Amino acid sequence: MELMRGIWDRQWQGKVDTLTEKDILFMLDEIKLEYTLLFIETIQGKVNTLEVGSGSGRLSCFLASKGYETTCLDYSPNALRVAVNNYRLSKNKGIFVMGDAESLPFKNGSFEVVLSTGLLEHFPDPQLVVNEMARVLKPGGCFISDIVPEKLWSLYMSEEHISRIIKSIKPWIKGVRQERIYEGRLSKRDIKRCLQSADLFDINIIAAGVVPPPLDFLPRIPFGKRIWCTYNTLSYRLKPFFKRLDNTVLAELFGLYYFAHAKKPSSEGASTLNVCKY
Repeated sequence: MELMRGIWDRQWQGKVDTLTEKDILFMLDEIKLEYTLLFIETIQGKVNTLEVGSGSGRLSCFLASKGYETTCLDYSPNALRVAVNNYRLSKNKGIFVMGDAESLPFKNGSFEVVLSTGLLEHFPDPQLVVNEMARVLKPGGCFISDIVPEKLWSLYMSEEHISRIIKSIKPWIKGVRQERIYEGRLSKRDIKRCLQSADLFDINIIAAGVVPPPLDFLPRIPFGKRIWCTYNTLSYRLKPFFKRLDNTVLAELFGLYYFAHAKKPSSEGASTLNVCKY
């Protein structure tokens, strides 16, 4: 656990924010926001959300801009630092908690919405995380998660493998990620089984994310920054087209992630959240 915590913390080292540059991942989070709002807007009354393994908390920051009360949880201090910077940059308020996804520091039934982005595939036993997310979800609340499977065009392959190839050819490319982060193979059936085992229902899972690879190594090569910016700008203009490819055969084959939504059965006696803001 401590080894993985250190690896993740180094991924965010030196990063200031994730709102300034509209890259491929920024575009994907905007699409995820559109899907998320479809489900959240069906909830009556006050809505507070928890993003587990939030990283930079960009999706939660988008939700905060829409007026929702948001909480970001991560066990990486650097990730939470970037999340705080994102909120400050967008002039939003939020709650930031350092904690473990497998043992969430919240009471049962604390949130109307619990979500994660690119989290579950990094655990050998994702069921533990899903169970915790379902535990802190209020009865009748929404569970939302996107999971990166191992596919022909996966995010991990597109960045790390291309970077390694180029680095072997051009030794002057620096900063290519070397540390291996655990990524499991999660199929749509695996995801559905996890959610059912956590007693969630009304499960909907779609394949999504047919987009060009991020190519985040480009800014690290001579003249690469300008090429990368042009590449992102052109890709961003095609966002409506990419979104139309979600939930298609192409998305099943080449999509970067599965977008999963489920509900927790309604019951009485949900607890309330009790956590300090900082």
